[in-house]
Amino acid sequence: MRRFTIVALVMVLAASVGSSVLAQGKGKGKGTNQATSASLTLNLVNDADGDGVVSYGDTINFTVQQTETNMPYVSLMCYQGGTLVASSITWPDPTTLYSRAWQSGAADCVAELFYFSSPKKVVLATLSFPVAE
Repeated sequence: MRRFTIVALVMVLAASVGSSVLAQGKGKGKGTNQATSASLTLNLVNDADGDGVVSYGDTINFTVQQTETNMPYVSLMCYQGGTLVASSITWPDPTTLYSRAWQSGAADCVAELFYFSSPKKVVLATLSFPVAE
């Protein structure tokens, strides 16, 4: 019986140490999914065709709110039919929605608010939006 008690005690101790180590890995800057108060808002800076919606050829930027880092970035990736046609790091500078690979037409875009915590990229917020023709 004493042997069973010792084995059980060792297992409980090992489990508590293991969960403590796992909890430490979920801290800030570890590249884990964690709740943040970050937000990313799309702004139409120049509506080239005057239709009031985000379209090919328009200029956009993003409003960023976050408290995680003093060096946030926003990446923008746009796809047509699943093919990447435009990508850039855009914040705080505005970007115009076109590229050599994207000559015209609608696209689906994704913006990510992120920062680097060596050696990982930590994503704070994402925003998907359509771009009209």
